[in-house]
This record gives sequence, C-alpha cells and structure tokens, in this order.
Amino acid sequence: MATNEINKYGHWLSVPVRDDAQSGDPVVFGGRPGVVQVAYTPEREPIPGYVALPAQSGFNLSGQELENQDMLPEGTKFASVAFIGVWAFEIEGDSVTFGDAVYYDGGTDTLSLTGDTLFGHVVNRGTDGRLHVLLASTTGA
Repeated sequence: MATNEINKYGHWLSVPVRDDAQSGDPVVFGGRPGVVQVAYTPEREPIPGYVALPAQSGFNLSGQELENQDMLPEGTKFASVAFIGVWAFEIEGDSVTFGDAVYYDGGTDTLSLTGDTLFGHVVNRGTDGRLHVLLASTTGA
C-alpha cells in the first residue's frame, strides 16, 4: 500500500490565486481550470461601537506562515479552489451550442468563447442566461 498519499481527492485544494480573486471567480492553477470557493480574507480593522464578525477564511492561509516563502508567487493569496464540476458563468456570445469550448483569459481573468487557454465546455444554459460550464481536466497550456 502506498504511504505517500497526501489527499485522497485532489479536486478541492487550497492553492495560491491572484490577490483580488473572490468566491465564484474562474482561475487557472498549474494548467488546471478551477473555481474559487473561499478565499483568504484578513481580519477587518475594529470599528468603535460595532461588533465585528470574524472573517471567513475557509481555513486558507495568508501565506505569511509558509516555511518556504519563496514558493508563493508575488501578488497572490490562498483560496479553496474546486478543480471539478459544472459552474454557471456569464459569458458573452449569442450562438452557443452544447459542447462549445470556453476559454480563460489570464490578462483579464475572464471567460469567453474564443481564446487559447481551454477552461471547459458548455453543457447547458440556465434560466438566468448564464452558461453552465463543465471544467476541463487541463487547459492544454
């Protein structure tokens, strides 16, 4: 039996993402498309006269605790990211068919129906107009 397994299911991991990433945002990590679940949020400054609710970090680290600081890319924070599933996104495009490829633009951190970095494939359109996208297993990049 293998004794070097870290996570039985590596489809949901805490990984570095861009600093402005929020829950529901598309991301690409190591060539794998994913969707941010919960991102690290620092504690808010106390406001006199108010009780501050604790920030929900989803057990993600700020990165300051890392032993290997040189491994954390500049301008990133940790977030819980899902690398599997079907997700609803607002994507521009009128003539969309089942199975159409959806691409990620790393410059604008958006999704479109044209591009170079494969993110997933259209499997449906919701009643709210958002496209349902099945994440690709890799971006092909």
